[in-house]
Amino acid sequence: MTQSELANGLAAEFGLELIRFRQKDGLVFESGEVLKIFVPRSKRIMGCGPKDRLVIGDLLCLFQSDLRSLRPPSKKFQYDRQIFSAPDANFSSLRRYAINSNGSVDAAYKAGLKMLFDALPSTRAGWLDQFGEDFFELSTLERMSEGIKYLRARSKSFGTPFGEWEPPANIKVTIEPGG
Repeated sequence: MTQSELANGLAAEFGLELIRFRQKDGLVFESGEVLKIFVPRSKRIMGCGPKDRLVIGDLLCLFQSDLRSLRPPSKKFQYDRQIFSAPDANFSSLRRYAINSNGSVDAAYKAGLKMLFDALPSTRAGWLDQFGEDFFELSTLERMSEGIKYLRARSKSFGTPFGEWEPPANIKVTIEPGG
């Protein structure tokens, strides 16, 4: 499955708008002064069959004003700078909902992504108020680090620690004592 096919399928499944960039597609969780986009990918789950996939991806926030359309007739966009971008792997409580074995992803995965995006500011002024007047002067890595710390502090209530969760119905977990 290509990245574009995965993004199209998730957009249809989640009822979200799709935005196309030069080399990737994303799901638009919020559109306004700040675009909040999830750029999905998938990878095979180790020890499972080829159709057993894990959805992974990046949370991406851009100013709408920084989007530029590629030359017509293309319907794709490009951007030169981003406000914030971080892999969803930084929020491990989402992992258990990201299994895509039967062509769909648990609705809790979308809910978790939405919760993360909802915690982020929706305006330039909001970003400056939340992260400080010099936030946009920070390097991309420093902005990512600040954003992850901020989101982790607000997302502790999402999910259950790994050892305590019930796996999805199509996954059987067996833990055998070692020795």
